[in-house]
Amino acid sequence: MTKVVADISMSLDGFVTGPGPDLEHGLGRGGEPLHTWATASDDPIDAAVLRDATEASGAVVMGRRLFDIIDGPHGWNDEMGYGAKHAATPPFFVVTHAAPAKVRLDLDFTFVVDGLESAIDQARAAARGKDVFVMGGAEVVRQCVDLGVVD
Repeated sequence: MTKVVADISMSLDGFVTGPGPDLEHGLGRGGEPLHTWATASDDPIDAAVLRDATEASGAVVMGRRLFDIIDGPHGWNDEMGYGAKHAATPPFFVVTHAAPAKVRLDLDFTFVVDGLESAIDQARAAARGKDVFVMGGAEVVRQCVDLGVVD
């Protein structure tokens, strides 16, 4: 059965980025260490957690600000996807008020303009029995928790 998993890296003091995230500094200034476990760690436990989550991903939900960073000039490349170096390419559902005029990355993005619950429902349908991962940003994860849709 499909589960909805809140999936976001967070520091022990509750931060998910460094200060001032923008298109040039997607993780904020100095925020890169939050994701070292996924992008550059050789730790076998980190690798197993990332591999298992990547293999379980049937769809991914994210907010528009995160999409803009991922699709921006300093974001992902076509070899990167959900799961960092594992680069899974499940369908991505972006919660937004309006779809962008163009998309740089060659991934399966659906822009959902009728709310977070609709994005979760569409992601569940697309996941084909695998799990839906809500990767952020923090506000989208919080809204999912508040709505009670996170398993």
